[in-house]
Amino acid sequence: MKILFVTREPPWPLHGGARIRGYHLLRGLAGEHEVHLLCCASVRQAVDLQRVLGGICRGIMTVEEPMTRPPWIRMWDTATTPVPDLTLRYDDDRVVHGLREALDAGSFDLVHITGLEMVRPVLRAMAGRRYRPRPRLVLDAQNAEHLLQRRAARVADDGIAGSPIALYSWVQARKLARYEHGLGSRLDGILAVSDEDRTAFLRLGLRLPIEVVPNGVYTEVYRPPADRRQSPSVAAQAPPRLLFTGTMDYRPNVDAVCWFVDRILPGILERHPMAVLDVAGSRPSERIAALGGPHVAIHGEVDDDAPFFENASAFVLPMRFGAGSRLKLLQALASGSPVVTTTCGAEGVRVADGRDVLVRDGPYEFADAAASVIEDRLLAFRLGVEARTTALRYDWSAIVPGLLDFYRRLNARRITVAR
Repeated sequence: MKILFVTREPPWPLHGGARIRGYHLLRGLAGEHEVHLLCCASVRQAVDLQRVLGGICRGIMTVEEPMTRPPWIRMWDTATTPVPDLTLRYDDDRVVHGLREALDAGSFDLVHITGLEMVRPVLRAMAGRRYRPRPRLVLDAQNAEHLLQRRAARVADDGIAGSPIALYSWVQARKLARYEHGLGSRLDGILAVSDEDRTAFLRLGLRLPIEVVPNGVYTEVYRPPADRRQSPSVAAQAPPRLLFTGTMDYRPNVDAVCWFVDRILPGILERHPMAVLDVAGSRPSERIAALGGPHVAIHGEVDDDAPFFENASAFVLPMRFGAGSRLKLLQALASGSPVVTTTCGAEGVRVADGRDVLVRDGPYEFADAAASVIEDRLLAFRLGVEARTTALRYDWSAIVPGLLDFYRRLNARRITVAR
């Protein structure tokens, strides 16, 4: 097949879950199909893409990233239009024009759309065109977005029910549910990253094919250091270092770190006064930057986060809301890091409390579990060994065949219908 791989941001460098997933799925597809990439990128990013992906993609097309919509426009649209805020972020004439040029010239069999943000521009680009045959449209839904916002509405940043932030999420959840339901008549398939997300889509009444293609991890990059592989008798690290990674202007991540520092870290410091939380991830928000201090190190974007996992006494994932699954969890598991997480943080990955992670939803229970991992090296070692075993099932080499098989079935279905 000839595939147009559409993504809102360049799948390189590998900073952030969307880029990591996009990069590995693109590489996997290119091993069997002719793949062309279209994304928003700067001139410098376009040069890097040609250097890194030029030998993988048959063609690489870039368009200028849209300007950020001012807050007052977003507020006005939230109050006056039925269209979800998320779907308007890349609904820009320049993006639509670039997509239309690519589609008109390409004779594509399938368009792989990464993220709900890019669906509206693709549909606008195809409006009024009569492609023969029409390319199949598949959404790689990195989250069930209505589910994410519904959960966010229950966790207001200021803890006050009915706050503006909670109200925004409540309104967006309703809009997103209607919008995602409407995709059933516009798309030919959806890729969900977890069983939970697939179920959420089915509950909207969607009747198109929905395939679970989980997030994965490159286990050759993320792997336990030698001392973590060999013996549980290594002395506890002094000072203990806890780790959280992720894109740090993403609201679920911001909430997780702020909640951890405010409600969980004090309990850990009572037992381990020298403990430090390392926060590594791009674009730290003002709220995150303000947390920096003796016990919280804000590192911002790092070229390589693998050493942070290697040096962590424990990986903490105190997510209170979200959807999909966390690539950061898979990276921690592959690194053999003992993980303390919430139920939400563990969602989408087949882990079990007490086997390969510790799952605690209350702040006091979470703090006790994290402190126990620091103190009990046998517990930390056992969790790390089981974690690595679990991660191997999520290596990208085990994930990509499921995507390829789904596209084969879609293509076979298309040929059968055409006959």
